Amino acid sequence: MTEGIKWDVFEAQGMRPTMEDAYACDLELSQRYGFWAVFDGHRGPRASDFASKNLGPALREALLGDGKVASTDDSKNVEAISQCFTSVDDRLCKQLRGMRRCDGSTCISAVVLGSKLFVANTGDSRAVCGMNDGSVQAMSWDQTCDRDDECARVIAAGGAVSGGHGGGVKRVNGELVPSRAMGDPEYKEGDAPHPVVAVPEVAVMDMSVASPKFAVLACDGLWDVCSNSTAVALVSRYLEKKWTATKISKALVEYALREGSTDNVTAMVIVFPGPSTRRQAQRAAAVPMPRR
Repeated sequence: MTEGIKWDVFEAQGMRPTMEDAYACDLELSQRYGFWAVFDGHRGPRASDFASKNLGPALREALLGDGKVASTDDSKNVEAISQCFTSVDDRLCKQLRGMRRCDGSTCISAVVLGSKLFVANTGDSRAVCGMNDGSVQAMSWDQTCDRDDECARVIAAGGAVSGGHGGGVKRVNGELVPSRAMGDPEYKEGDAPHPVVAVPEVAVMDMSVASPKFAVLACDGLWDVCSNSTAVALVSRYLEKKWTATKISKALVEYALREGSTDNVTAMVIVFPGPSTRRQAQRAAAVPMPRR
């Protein structure tokens, strides 16, 4: 499925004093494997930089290491992806503690294994697919305390939640907007459960049944000013004009800045090859795996 995929990414510092976003990609055509990710750092670039350099190699080793053929068991692959997130996070937090730093980062990633698309999300970056039937398919759901389940999880783990209902966005301990993130070691001291975790939520799409035309992965610098449906409409329009993924990713960032985004903005566009004539035309919803 990776053969014929076109992708690119564009990033802008925007109005922020520093650039804290990062991204990564790893393709293995012989194994029909692909990995893409966008990282949105906070309180510094160290967490996003570390995660962008280490998550891809960890996933490659877990999913394709020792010359093995990629598993066709979705549950096993989801577990392997989740374990990679937490193991990279453990290493990151250890490094940050040694530096006496509290950097953190969200991560939105897409993994293609054969005909399956796995989208793993930690934080409030986001992924959405534009389907060949013209529909919009969300592939991640923002992890913040505005979600009742995340708010309850944070409180049960000993964290406090403030804000909301006219008091601004809800924050963990009055500070952190994403309720899941890599890094942020001060929220991960002592025994689990911890109020902030790096465990991702993973959605799975069978692309031999569903038919995604493209995917957009981006940090909240885009999503703060752009809905899923607007992003899909924009990319669909640009593809009709025969624009490349390079030109489209840049156009999405420029759109966000025109619409008033004050954050760093990174947008990644992945364009899938057209469906084969044998592929079923029916649309299949992404299936979220059980939350932890």
